[in-house]
Amino acid sequence: MVLGAAVLVFAALAGAVLYADVGHRHPVLEVARPITAGQVLQAGDLTTARVAADPGVATVPASRESAVVGHPAAVALVVGALLAPADVASSPVIAADEAVIGATLKPGQAPVGLRPGDAVLVVVMPSQSGSGSGATADLGTPTTATLVAVDTLADTNGAVVASLAVPADMAPSLAVAGASGNLALILAPQ
Repeated sequence: MVLGAAVLVFAALAGAVLYADVGHRHPVLEVARPITAGQVLQAGDLTTARVAADPGVATVPASRESAVVGHPAAVALVVGALLAPADVASSPVIAADEAVIGATLKPGQAPVGLRPGDAVLVVVMPSQSGSGSGATADLGTPTTATLVAVDTLADTNGAVVASLAVPADMAPSLAVAGASGNLALILAPQ
């Protein structure tokens, strides 16, 4: 009777271990909201899913979330997709014919809620002296750009600094206008 009870307990434990191990589910990162190529990944863009995947399927373990947050997406990602290592770029995604410029934007010179990866139209505004800002950036003619990064300045009244990927041939004049606060951004239609 004791031997029968021991066999029964052993069988129950073995069954529990085998049942728990079926599927080999591991927590991995899943896309929680649409992400455009070049957009910097934020914690809210990702969620965790427990999946059983073939060893050949590349996924990012949930424990590596801090390693991908703050990096740009290499490709556009849809909700529900499992994040793969190749989906995350190590540096901003900039085309060969683009350059990144900085721009100081006062309140009213950019819409609220801009996010890295957003397509924007860049408009050169007249300078305070009225002399304009450069020959290659025609006043009022919008230039298409991609927002690479945006950060609020701590010591000003709502001003932000934006990094913009712009056509390389327009970069010098747009950089001058951006440094002097003479750029305005318009969120481009999707």
